[in-house]
Amino acid sequence: QGAFLRRARCNPRVRWTFDTGAAVWAAIEHDAASGLIFVANDAGTLHALDAKGAQRWQFATGKPIKARPAAIGDSVYVASDSGFLYKLDKSSGAERWRAKIDRGSPERIPPYKEGSRWDRYGSSIVADSKRVYVGSRDNTLYAFDRATGKEQWRVQTQDMMTATPALYRDLVLFADYK
Repeated sequence: QGAFLRRARCNPRVRWTFDTGAAVWAAIEHDAASGLIFVANDAGTLHALDAKGAQRWQFATGKPIKARPAAIGDSVYVASDSGFLYKLDKSSGAERWRAKIDRGSPERIPPYKEGSRWDRYGSSIVADSKRVYVGSRDNTLYAFDRATGKEQWRVQTQDMMTATPALYRDLVLFADYK
């Protein structure tokens, strides 16, 4: 469940709440252009909320979402444990494309079980004018064409990637788990 406060020096008060239906692991995304708030949950649902907390639309991926949604232009991108990166229309939630980002990653081991790596996050995307980039738990950094979702290239790493890449000049900076 999310709760939203008006910023104040003292005595903040809850303005509204929204029950997402499951735990929220990923950060919340606010899109200044549309005023929409995007929040994803462990049940695999991305919710688009307006500034008053009313749901505008939802999109189900079928598996947990551990990555922050990213609103860019007229779209919102979200990576899911379903093994796909989704590009959705920001205003309606309609799927524009999906791209495979997992070709065989290990099961997540809960933190209370032996052998856990505290693997509770997922890489969000970063984008430049032509491509979106996302790390995957299958030890791969992927680059996709922003317009079509067609894979442009991929780089294999030594371990799973749960950190979000960064862009610096003409470089894509990334880290794997090791």
